[in-house]
Amino acid sequence: MAYLQNCLPIQKYEAEEFPGDSMFGPNFLEPQTPPSNNPFPAGDQAISGLYYLVVEAMPGFNIQASMININGVYGINTSPQGTESNTWEWSSNMGNNVAANLDSNIQQQQGVRAMNTNTSNPSSCDNKVIVRVPIDYNFQMPAYDVTVNIDFGGAALLCETNATISEGIQFSYLNYSLVIGNGQNANPDCELFIAKYYESEAYAASIHDMHNQNATYPNAGLEVNNIEAMAQAPTYDPTGEWLDSNPTFFTGSPSALQSFQPTYYNVKRNVGANYALWNLSNDNNITNECGQLIYNINGGFGQQSQLPIEHPNYDENPRFVIGRMNYKYRFYPNDLNPDQYPYLTPGDGILPSSLCWYISVGNNPNYELFPEGVDVYKIISALGYLNNFGWLESSPCPEPGVAYEQILVSEMQNGGVVQNNSNLDITNIQCVPVAGSNNKTVKLTINFQSNYQANIWTQTDNGLGNLPGSTIDPWFISNEHKIFLNVYPNQI
Repeated sequence: MAYLQNCLPIQKYEAEEFPGDSMFGPNFLEPQTPPSNNPFPAGDQAISGLYYLVVEAMPGFNIQASMININGVYGINTSPQGTESNTWEWSSNMGNNVAANLDSNIQQQQGVRAMNTNTSNPSSCDNKVIVRVPIDYNFQMPAYDVTVNIDFGGAALLCETNATISEGIQFSYLNYSLVIGNGQNANPDCELFIAKYYESEAYAASIHDMHNQNATYPNAGLEVNNIEAMAQAPTYDPTGEWLDSNPTFFTGSPSALQSFQPTYYNVKRNVGANYALWNLSNDNNITNECGQLIYNINGGFGQQSQLPIEHPNYDENPRFVIGRMNYKYRFYPNDLNPDQYPYLTPGDGILPSSLCWYISVGNNPNYELFPEGVDVYKIISALGYLNNFGWLESSPCPEPGVAYEQILVSEMQNGGVVQNNSNLDITNIQCVPVAGSNNKTVKLTINFQSNYQANIWTQTDNGLGNLPGSTIDPWFISNEHKIFLNVYPNQI
């Protein structure tokens, strides 16, 4: 069941009816008095068989008709192309009512419709959404109670006027990571290789990309016991400038670091203390939410290791395996003006319009990989730093109000959508074969929710750098997103 994040509870409408009551009489269904400021035509008239619900955001938040979904399906704007409309619809006319699975007692052709009360400025804090629900023309009240269920989902966003910057914030993180395996299928019999794919060079070379930042300042904040941290390769090195300064990193050709469609391939590994989380006999493991929250993504340091010969970039022969399969951003107020960017939206020049990865079995002659072999089963979005409590099975679970402010989850089970509340849309995922790969590589695209805005500057407290339970103001903001998937290579 979905829910409306940052919204007040929707007040259901109830009426006392008698057996035989219908829209057309002779005994009529009781008409509902329309809500105030009803934007629908003839909105002040009570009509038998037409019912209204009011969606209202919590103080300081904004909700709009375009932000609402039913069973994970967003409404379709009813306006003709090139015009604007204030009406969003789920109906057989729009073709989206089947996926939304509207209650059979709802008139399917007319469908559920939603409108904003503030038609001139729907992004204002005072906007409400009025939802109109028509009963089916053939409905006749039986001799028992009838409930019409509508599974609303979505999230209200901070009003622009209230999006203030927390004092003392030095920087913020935005992290999107792949976690491959569910415990039972965590380690395929062949190596997997992952690379990111960018829609343009500008996104690959972003100054906000943390991997690019660490390459520019390879040892900044990374010294341990006065031992200098190992070199950090960038996401993208178009001119070879970084490699010129780090000639021992590669012993072969460096051309792979000059690619962004895709980038250099990383070897998929479950490393270090994370091993405990793949053991299903442990209380906290990769199958439960606690284990999923504390799982640490190996996206930081390079690892000195011998490349398997099946590696797609084997001829590059780097000195270190590059652990760069996550999209990780770090924003400083001096580099990204909070007044100009109070939040980020996909495709705004800072945040890509979608997240894309190449997943490959490399040059392994014994395996192929097809799109149907990639199964995204869960996505977790959290405002807060989830990995600050350790990474062992015995580590304490992250606590709400301490490690994070909120968690949003999207999940698939047995081919069906359980919920779709994360910032990434689990119902809008594309996986296609990569041309010329000889069935060795697929391209996975994860899309954002249509109303997604990344809140990178506002947060209350997360206790980072303090003992669990601390509630002091944070000195950075963290937005964590974990994408859990299984990959099933096909043995030839």
